[in-house]
Amino acid sequence: MSFNKTMHDRNPYKKNPPNFTALAREYPELRKHCFITNRGTLNLNFADSEAVRILTLVLLRKDFGLTIELPHNSLVPRVPQRLNYLLFLEDLLLANGLKNSDVTGIDVGTGCSCIYPLMGAAKFRWKFVATEIDETSIKMAKSNVEKNGQTENITVMCPRESTILTEAVNAALCEGFTFSMCNPPFYDFEESSRKYSMDENNACENTVTEGGRPAPRSATVARLNELATEGGEVAFVLRMIEESMELRTRIRLFTSMVGIKASVQKIERVLKTIGDVRYVVSTLDQGRTQRFDVHAAPFISCATAKIRKEDCEQKYVSGWGPGGQKVNTAQNAVMLRHLPTGIVVKVHEHRLLPKNIDIAFERLKFALDRHVNGENCYEEQFKRLEKEREARTNRKRQKHRLRKQEQTTEPSNAGVLDEEPSGK
Repeated sequence: MSFNKTMHDRNPYKKNPPNFTALAREYPELRKHCFITNRGTLNLNFADSEAVRILTLVLLRKDFGLTIELPHNSLVPRVPQRLNYLLFLEDLLLANGLKNSDVTGIDVGTGCSCIYPLMGAAKFRWKFVATEIDETSIKMAKSNVEKNGQTENITVMCPRESTILTEAVNAALCEGFTFSMCNPPFYDFEESSRKYSMDENNACENTVTEGGRPAPRSATVARLNELATEGGEVAFVLRMIEESMELRTRIRLFTSMVGIKASVQKIERVLKTIGDVRYVVSTLDQGRTQRFDVHAAPFISCATAKIRKEDCEQKYVSGWGPGGQKVNTAQNAVMLRHLPTGIVVKVHEHRLLPKNIDIAFERLKFALDRHVNGENCYEEQFKRLEKEREARTNRKRQKHRLRKQEQTTEPSNAGVLDEEPSGK
Protein backbone atom coordinates (compact mmCIF):
# COMPACT_ATOMS: atom_id res chain seq x y z
CA MET A 1 0.00 0.00 0.00
CA SER A 2 1.35 3.44 -0.92
CA PHE A 3 0.93 6.37 1.50
CA ASN A 4 2.02 9.02 -1.01
CA LYS A 5 -1.55 10.36 -1.29
CA THR A 6 -1.57 11.16 2.43
CA MET A 7 1.87 12.79 2.42
CA HIS A 8 2.00 16.33 3.82
CA ASP A 9 0.13 18.71 1.51
CA ARG A 10 3.07 21.12 1.23
CA ASN A 11 5.55 18.36 0.46
CA PRO A 12 6.51 18.90 -3.21
CA TYR A 13 7.18 15.17 -3.62
CA LYS A 14 3.49 14.44 -3.05
CA LYS A 15 2.42 15.73 -6.48
CA ASN A 16 5.84 15.64 -8.13
CA PRO A 17 7.72 12.47 -7.13
CA PRO A 18 11.29 12.11 -8.41
CA ASN A 19 11.41 11.81 -12.20
CA PHE A 20 14.04 9.12 -12.65
CA THR A 21 14.28 9.66 -16.40
CA ALA A 22 15.20 13.33 -15.93
CA LEU A 23 17.46 12.60 -12.95
CA ALA A 24 19.31 9.86 -14.87
CA ARG A 25 20.03 12.30 -17.69
CA GLU A 26 21.35 14.95 -15.30
CA TYR A 27 23.23 12.71 -12.85
CA PRO A 28 25.28 9.88 -14.43
CA GLU A 29 26.03 8.38 -11.00
CA LEU A 30 22.30 7.63 -10.60
CA ARG A 31 21.81 6.37 -14.16
CA LYS A 32 23.60 3.05 -13.64
CA HIS A 33 21.20 2.15 -10.80
CA CYS A 34 18.07 2.62 -12.94
CA PHE A 35 16.22 0.03 -15.03
CA ILE A 36 13.47 0.05 -17.65
CA THR A 37 10.10 -1.24 -16.39
CA ASN A 38 7.58 -3.33 -18.34
CA ARG A 39 5.75 -0.08 -19.12
CA GLY A 40 8.84 1.37 -20.75
CA THR A 41 9.52 3.90 -17.97
CA LEU A 42 12.71 4.31 -15.98
CA ASN A 43 12.74 3.36 -12.30
CA LEU A 44 15.31 3.04 -9.52
CA ASN A 45 16.47 -0.24 -8.04
CA PHE A 46 15.43 0.47 -4.45
CA ALA A 47 16.63 -2.97 -3.36
CA ASP A 48 20.20 -1.72 -3.89
CA SER A 49 21.44 0.25 -0.87
CA GLU A 50 23.92 2.17 -3.03
CA ALA A 51 21.08 3.31 -5.32
CA VAL A 52 19.13 4.61 -2.30
CA ARG A 53 22.22 6.43 -1.02
CA ILE A 54 22.90 8.16 -4.35
CA LEU A 55 19.22 9.14 -4.72
CA THR A 56 19.37 10.95 -1.37
CA LEU A 57 22.55 12.78 -2.38
CA VAL A 58 21.02 13.78 -5.73
CA LEU A 59 17.73 15.04 -4.25
CA LEU A 60 19.52 17.09 -1.60
CA ARG A 61 21.76 18.66 -4.24
CA LYS A 62 19.00 19.33 -6.78
CA ASP A 63 16.10 20.41 -4.54
CA PHE A 64 17.87 21.96 -1.52
CA GLY A 65 21.28 23.02 -2.82
CA LEU A 66 22.99 20.78 -0.24
CA THR A 67 26.13 18.75 -0.87
CA ILE A 68 26.82 16.20 1.86
CA GLU A 69 28.92 13.12 2.43
CA LEU A 70 27.21 9.85 3.37
CA PRO A 71 29.32 6.80 4.32
CA HIS A 72 28.36 3.51 2.66
CA ASN A 73 27.75 1.76 6.00
CA SER A 74 25.55 4.47 7.57
CA LEU A 75 21.81 5.02 7.65
CA VAL A 76 20.58 6.77 4.51
CA PRO A 77 17.83 9.34 5.25
CA ARG A 78 14.87 9.40 2.85
CA VAL A 79 14.48 13.03 1.82
CA PRO A 80 10.65 13.15 1.38
CA GLN A 81 10.14 11.58 4.81
CA ARG A 82 12.55 14.00 6.51
CA LEU A 83 10.82 16.92 4.83
CA ASN A 84 7.47 15.63 6.15
CA TYR A 85 8.75 15.97 9.73
CA LEU A 86 10.03 19.52 9.15
CA LEU A 87 6.74 20.59 7.55
CA PHE A 88 4.88 19.10 10.52
CA LEU A 89 7.05 21.21 12.83
CA GLU A 90 6.22 24.30 10.77
CA ASP A 91 2.52 23.50 11.26
CA LEU A 92 3.06 23.27 15.02
CA LEU A 93 4.75 26.67 15.10
CA LEU A 94 1.80 28.25 13.30
CA ALA A 95 -0.75 26.45 15.49
CA ASN A 96 0.97 27.66 18.66
CA GLY A 97 1.35 31.24 17.45
CA LEU A 98 5.15 31.06 17.28
CA LYS A 99 7.14 33.13 14.79
CA ASN A 100 8.62 31.13 11.93
CA SER A 101 11.34 33.76 11.45
CA ASP A 102 13.19 33.31 14.76
CA VAL A 103 13.32 29.57 15.41
CA THR A 104 15.98 27.53 17.20
CA GLY A 105 15.55 23.77 17.47
CA ILE A 106 17.40 20.82 19.00
CA ASP A 107 17.91 17.74 16.83
CA VAL A 108 18.65 14.75 19.07
CA GLY A 109 20.86 12.15 17.38
CA THR A 110 21.52 14.07 14.19
CA GLY A 111 23.63 11.33 12.59
CA CYS A 112 26.52 11.77 10.18
CA SER A 113 24.29 13.43 7.57
CA CYS A 114 22.99 16.15 9.93
CA ILE A 115 19.97 15.98 7.62
CA TYR A 116 17.27 17.73 9.67
CA PRO A 117 19.33 20.81 10.62
CA LEU A 118 20.73 21.20 7.09
CA MET A 119 17.30 20.93 5.45
CA GLY A 120 15.69 23.11 8.14
CA ALA A 121 18.34 25.81 7.75
CA ALA A 122 18.23 25.68 3.94
CA LYS A 123 14.44 25.70 3.55
CA PHE A 124 13.15 27.58 6.61
CA ARG A 125 16.27 29.47 7.81
CA TRP A 126 15.94 27.89 11.24
CA LYS A 127 18.87 27.56 13.65
CA PHE A 128 19.80 24.27 15.30
CA VAL A 129 21.82 22.62 18.01
CA ALA A 130 22.46 19.07 16.75
CA THR A 131 23.52 16.37 19.22
CA GLU A 132 25.30 13.10 18.47
CA ILE A 133 27.24 10.63 20.65
CA ASP A 134 29.08 8.66 17.93
CA GLU A 135 32.52 10.20 17.31
CA THR A 136 32.67 9.26 13.62
CA SER A 137 29.21 10.71 13.01
CA ILE A 138 30.11 13.93 14.87
CA LYS A 139 33.14 14.54 12.65
CA MET A 140 31.18 13.96 9.46
CA ALA A 141 28.17 16.01 10.64
CA LYS A 142 30.48 18.96 11.39
CA SER A 143 32.12 18.52 7.99
CA ASN A 144 28.73 18.53 6.25
CA VAL A 145 27.72 21.70 8.10
CA GLU A 146 30.96 23.46 7.14
CA LYS A 147 30.74 22.25 3.53
CA ASN A 148 27.33 23.92 3.17
CA GLY A 149 28.29 27.18 4.89
CA GLN A 150 25.90 26.72 7.83
CA THR A 151 28.29 27.01 10.79
CA GLU A 152 26.54 30.20 11.95
CA ASN A 153 23.17 28.44 12.05
CA ILE A 154 24.04 24.88 13.13
CA THR A 155 26.09 23.77 16.14
CA VAL A 156 27.01 20.08 16.44
CA MET A 157 27.83 18.86 19.95
CA CYS A 158 28.39 15.62 21.87
CA PRO A 159 26.45 15.32 25.15
CA ARG A 160 27.12 12.69 27.77
CA GLU A 161 25.21 9.47 27.17
CA SER A 162 23.45 9.92 30.53
CA THR A 163 21.43 12.88 29.19
CA ILE A 164 19.44 13.37 26.01
CA LEU A 165 18.35 17.02 26.15
CA THR A 166 19.57 18.56 29.40
CA GLU A 167 23.26 19.04 28.61
CA ALA A 168 22.57 20.43 25.13
CA VAL A 169 20.11 22.97 26.54
CA ASN A 170 22.45 24.09 29.32
CA ALA A 171 25.45 24.43 26.99
CA ALA A 172 23.64 26.41 24.29
CA LEU A 173 24.08 30.15 23.82
CA CYS A 174 20.35 30.80 23.51
CA GLU A 175 18.19 30.94 26.63
CA GLY A 176 15.36 28.87 25.18
CA PHE A 177 14.49 26.62 22.25
CA THR A 178 11.44 26.61 20.03
CA PHE A 179 11.28 22.83 19.66
CA SER A 180 13.14 19.57 20.07
CA MET A 181 13.03 16.83 17.46
CA CYS A 182 14.29 13.27 17.39
CA ASN A 183 14.27 10.17 15.19
CA PRO A 184 15.37 7.57 17.76
CA PRO A 185 16.54 4.03 16.99
CA PHE A 186 13.37 1.94 16.70
CA TYR A 187 14.54 -1.36 18.18
CA ASP A 188 16.23 -2.76 21.23
CA PHE A 189 19.38 -4.77 20.56
CA GLU A 190 17.70 -8.18 20.66
CA GLU A 191 15.00 -7.23 18.15
CA SER A 192 17.47 -5.56 15.77
CA SER A 193 19.53 -8.76 15.62
CA ARG A 194 16.44 -10.61 14.38
CA LYS A 195 15.58 -8.05 11.71
CA TYR A 196 19.06 -7.12 10.46
CA SER A 197 22.17 -9.06 9.51
CA MET A 198 25.66 -7.66 10.14
CA ASP A 199 28.56 -7.91 7.69
CA GLU A 200 32.32 -7.91 8.33
CA ASN A 201 32.38 -4.08 8.30
CA ASN A 202 29.80 -3.89 11.15
CA ALA A 203 27.14 -2.63 8.75
CA CYS A 204 23.60 -3.90 9.37
CA GLU A 205 21.28 -4.68 6.46
CA ASN A 206 17.53 -5.37 6.56
CA THR A 207 17.63 -8.84 5.07
CA VAL A 208 15.01 -11.38 6.15
CA THR A 209 16.43 -13.48 8.97
CA GLU A 210 13.28 -15.00 10.47
CA GLY A 211 9.78 -16.15 9.52
CA GLY A 212 8.27 -16.21 6.05
CA ARG A 213 8.06 -12.48 5.45
CA PRO A 214 8.75 -11.20 1.92
CA ALA A 215 12.01 -9.42 1.21
CA PRO A 216 12.02 -5.67 2.00
CA ARG A 217 11.23 -3.43 -0.98
CA SER A 218 13.81 -0.80 -0.06
CA ALA A 219 17.30 -1.59 1.17
CA THR A 220 18.39 -0.21 4.53
CA VAL A 221 22.03 -0.27 5.60
CA ALA A 222 23.05 1.27 8.92
CA ARG A 223 25.33 0.96 11.89
CA LEU A 224 24.02 -0.74 15.02
CA ASN A 225 23.80 2.47 17.08
CA GLU A 226 21.53 3.97 14.37
CA LEU A 227 19.08 1.04 14.62
CA ALA A 228 19.04 -0.02 18.25
CA THR A 229 19.15 1.43 21.74
CA GLU A 230 18.65 -0.02 25.20
CA GLY A 231 14.91 -0.65 25.60
CA GLY A 232 14.11 0.51 22.06
CA GLU A 233 12.34 3.69 21.03
CA VAL A 234 9.82 3.58 23.89
CA ALA A 235 12.51 3.70 26.57
CA PHE A 236 14.33 6.45 24.68
CA VAL A 237 11.24 8.67 24.32
CA LEU A 238 10.26 8.11 27.96
CA ARG A 239 13.71 9.33 29.00
CA MET A 240 13.10 12.49 26.95
CA ILE A 241 9.71 12.95 28.62
CA GLU A 242 11.32 12.67 32.06
CA GLU A 243 13.97 15.27 31.14
CA SER A 244 11.33 17.54 29.62
CA MET A 245 9.72 17.96 33.05
CA GLU A 246 12.84 19.86 34.14
CA LEU A 247 13.15 21.77 30.84
CA ARG A 248 9.57 22.94 30.36
CA THR A 249 10.55 26.62 30.52
CA ARG A 250 13.48 26.14 28.13
CA ILE A 251 11.83 24.25 25.24
CA ARG A 252 8.39 25.21 23.94
CA LEU A 253 7.52 22.08 21.92
CA PHE A 254 8.84 18.56 22.48
CA THR A 255 8.51 16.20 19.50
CA SER A 256 9.78 12.79 18.46
CA MET A 257 9.24 10.46 15.55
CA VAL A 258 8.11 6.94 16.45
CA GLY A 259 8.43 4.05 14.02
CA ILE A 260 6.30 1.29 15.57
CA LYS A 261 2.56 1.82 16.11
CA ALA A 262 2.49 -0.22 19.32
CA SER A 263 5.12 2.13 20.76
CA VAL A 264 2.77 5.10 20.35
CA GLN A 265 0.19 3.52 22.65
CA LYS A 266 2.79 2.90 25.38
CA ILE A 267 4.04 6.49 25.18
CA GLU A 268 0.48 7.88 25.24
CA ARG A 269 -0.24 6.00 28.47
CA VAL A 270 2.54 7.93 30.17
CA LEU A 271 1.56 11.29 28.66
CA LYS A 272 -2.02 10.84 29.89
CA THR A 273 -0.76 10.71 33.48
CA ILE A 274 0.92 14.13 33.12
CA GLY A 275 -1.86 16.60 33.79
CA ASP A 276 -0.19 19.84 32.65
CA VAL A 277 0.89 18.67 29.19
CA ARG A 278 -0.97 18.92 25.90
CA TYR A 279 0.01 16.29 23.36
CA VAL A 280 -1.00 15.09 19.91
CA VAL A 281 -0.01 12.15 17.69
CA SER A 282 0.22 12.63 13.92
CA THR A 283 1.14 10.29 11.07
CA LEU A 284 3.98 11.02 8.67
CA ASP A 285 3.36 9.14 5.43
CA GLN A 286 5.69 8.54 2.51
CA GLY A 287 5.79 5.74 -0.04
CA ARG A 288 4.98 2.45 1.69
CA THR A 289 6.26 3.75 5.01
CA GLN A 290 4.18 5.23 7.81
CA ARG A 291 5.74 6.90 10.82
CA PHE A 292 4.20 8.65 13.81
CA ASP A 293 5.11 11.95 15.42
CA VAL A 294 4.39 12.55 19.09
CA HIS A 295 4.23 16.24 20.02
CA ALA A 296 3.91 17.50 23.59
CA ALA A 297 3.67 21.09 24.83
CA PRO A 298 4.11 21.48 28.61
CA PHE A 299 2.35 24.32 30.38
CA ILE A 300 4.86 26.80 31.77
CA SER A 301 5.08 26.80 35.56
CA CYS A 302 3.52 30.19 36.29
CA ALA A 303 0.67 29.09 38.53
CA THR A 304 -0.20 31.65 41.21
CA ALA A 305 -2.71 29.82 43.43
CA LYS A 306 -1.83 29.60 47.12
CA ILE A 307 -2.33 26.17 48.70
CA ARG A 308 -2.43 25.38 52.40
CA LYS A 309 -1.24 21.87 53.17
CA GLU A 310 -3.98 21.47 55.78
CA ASP A 311 -6.51 21.89 52.94
CA CYS A 312 -5.08 18.88 51.12
CA GLU A 313 -5.49 15.17 51.66
CA GLN A 314 -2.53 13.09 50.50
CA LYS A 315 -2.54 9.38 49.76
CA TYR A 316 0.48 7.34 48.76
CA VAL A 317 -0.33 4.26 46.75
CA SER A 318 1.43 1.75 44.52
CA GLY A 319 1.73 2.60 40.83
CA TRP A 320 -1.23 2.05 38.56
CA GLY A 321 -1.16 0.74 35.01
CA PRO A 322 -3.61 0.66 32.10
CA GLY A 323 -6.83 -1.00 33.16
CA GLY A 324 -5.91 -0.65 36.84
CA GLN A 325 -3.55 -3.63 37.03
CA LYS A 326 -1.02 -3.65 39.86
CA VAL A 327 2.22 -3.07 37.99
CA ASN A 328 4.22 -1.67 40.89
CA THR A 329 4.31 -2.58 44.57
CA ALA A 330 6.29 0.46 45.77
CA GLN A 331 4.07 3.20 47.20
CA ASN A 332 5.58 6.10 45.25
CA ALA A 333 2.41 7.34 43.51
CA VAL A 334 0.53 10.35 44.92
CA MET A 335 -3.20 11.13 45.04
CA LEU A 336 -3.71 14.72 46.18
CA ARG A 337 -7.23 15.97 46.98
CA HIS A 338 -8.01 19.66 47.57
CA LEU A 339 -10.74 19.48 50.21
CA PRO A 340 -12.39 22.92 49.65
CA THR A 341 -12.92 22.34 45.89
CA GLY A 342 -12.80 18.55 45.59
CA ILE A 343 -10.13 18.75 42.85
CA VAL A 344 -8.03 15.57 42.67
CA VAL A 345 -4.55 15.28 41.15
CA LYS A 346 -2.82 11.96 40.53
CA VAL A 347 0.91 11.71 39.84
CA HIS A 348 3.06 8.66 39.15
CA GLU A 349 5.75 9.56 36.65
CA HIS A 350 8.86 9.67 38.82
CA ARG A 351 10.53 6.86 40.73
CA LEU A 352 10.95 9.03 43.84
CA LEU A 353 7.96 9.86 46.06
CA PRO A 354 9.16 13.39 47.08
CA LYS A 355 9.48 14.31 43.40
CA ASN A 356 5.93 13.12 42.70
CA ILE A 357 4.63 15.13 45.68
CA ASP A 358 6.24 18.33 44.35
CA ILE A 359 4.77 17.72 40.89
CA ALA A 360 1.33 17.03 42.38
CA PHE A 361 1.24 20.33 44.29
CA GLU A 362 2.41 22.25 41.20
CA ARG A 363 -0.37 20.71 39.09
CA LEU A 364 -2.92 21.41 41.78
CA LYS A 365 -1.94 25.11 41.54
CA PHE A 366 -2.66 25.01 37.81
CA ALA A 367 -5.99 23.31 38.38
CA LEU A 368 -7.03 25.86 41.04
CA ASP A 369 -6.03 28.80 38.83
CA ARG A 370 -8.19 27.47 36.01
CA HIS A 371 -11.01 26.68 38.44
CA VAL A 372 -11.06 30.29 39.68
CA ASN A 373 -9.97 32.33 36.63
CA GLY A 374 -10.93 30.22 33.62
CA GLU A 375 -8.98 28.16 31.07
CA ASN A 376 -7.21 31.14 29.43
CA CYS A 377 -5.87 32.65 32.63
CA TYR A 378 -2.20 32.14 31.68
CA GLU A 379 -2.19 34.02 28.37
CA GLU A 380 -0.64 37.22 29.75
CA GLN A 381 1.94 35.30 31.80
CA PHE A 382 2.99 33.35 28.71
CA LYS A 383 3.52 36.59 26.76
CA ARG A 384 5.50 38.14 29.61
CA LEU A 385 7.70 35.06 30.02
CA GLU A 386 8.32 34.97 26.28
CA LYS A 387 9.54 38.59 26.30
CA GLU A 388 11.77 37.92 29.31
CA ARG A 389 13.25 34.85 27.64
CA GLU A 390 13.99 36.78 24.42
CA ALA A 391 15.70 39.51 26.46
CA ARG A 392 17.88 36.96 28.30
CA THR A 393 18.81 35.31 24.99
CA ASN A 394 19.81 38.65 23.46
CA ARG A 395 21.98 39.49 26.49
CA LYS A 396 23.64 36.08 26.33
CA ARG A 397 24.40 36.43 22.62
CA GLN A 398 25.74 39.97 23.13
CA LYS A 399 28.18 38.74 25.80
CA HIS A 400 29.31 35.95 23.48
CA ARG A 401 29.94 38.42 20.64
CA LEU A 402 31.95 40.69 22.96
CA ARG A 403 34.08 37.73 24.12
CA LYS A 404 34.81 36.77 20.50
CA GLN A 405 35.78 40.36 19.67
CA GLU A 406 38.15 40.49 22.65
CA GLN A 407 39.79 37.24 21.56
CA THR A 408 40.33 38.40 17.96
CA THR A 409 41.40 42.02 18.69
CA GLU A 410 45.18 42.41 18.92
CA PRO A 411 46.72 44.86 21.45
CA SER A 412 47.91 48.17 20.04
CA ASN A 413 51.60 47.40 20.66
CA ALA A 414 51.46 43.95 19.07
CA GLY A 415 54.49 43.08 17.04
CA VAL A 416 56.80 45.72 18.58
CA LEU A 417 59.02 43.11 20.24
CA ASP A 418 59.21 41.15 16.99
CA GLU A 419 60.74 44.04 15.02
CA GLU A 420 64.38 43.69 14.10
CA PRO A 421 66.62 46.26 15.83
CA SER A 422 67.82 49.03 13.56
CA GLY A 423 71.56 48.95 12.94
CA LYS A 424 73.72 51.90 13.73
